[in-house]
Amino acid sequence: LLQFLTDNSMPTHLTKEQQAALKRKSRYFIILNDQLYKNNKDNPNRPIRVVKKREVEDILHHLHLDPLARHFSIDETY
Repeated sequence: LLQFLTDNSMPTHLTKEQQAALKRKSRYFIILNDQLYKNNKDNPNRPIRVVKKREVEDILHHLHLDPLARHFSIDETY
């Protein structure tokens, strides 16, 4: 997807059906500052950054360590 959005070229290993699906899917994504973003239908001016698999654990770790992200009591959790 990133390759197609960057230079409009298709990976050669894809079937015609997969290429068509990639073209359809690409309508919902954009490249900004060399990062892949999904268009945000709720707020078009704020696209949603697509996170790489290797970034997920680090992001979740930092979100849980943030003092503002903690639950103050069990009642707040449930």
